[in-house]
Amino acid sequence: MPRTSPTRGFLAREQHRVLLTIHTLLLISGLLACALLNRRFSPDRMWVQWVALAWGALFVLHLWIFSRGTLATMGGRRSGARWPSSPP
Repeated sequence: MPRTSPTRGFLAREQHRVLLTIHTLLLISGLLACALLNRRFSPDRMWVQWVALAWGALFVLHLWIFSRGTLATMGGRRSGARWPSSPP
């Protein structure tokens, strides 16, 4: 019987992709705003790189969490299936 709706795994991966895309757009626009504020109000003191470093670290953490969640929805074991290396 053909499927009429997406699987839960597909929906989870799609949600992860959308949230990661939103985070990326927020990261880029936020860093651009910080760079403009840094240039405008304190051009003699550069602080925007620290914001970029912290936000980049959070982005990598976000990417790691979502990649684990995404990989968990892919290629799961079907009932009755055995791994090739498992003994009979």
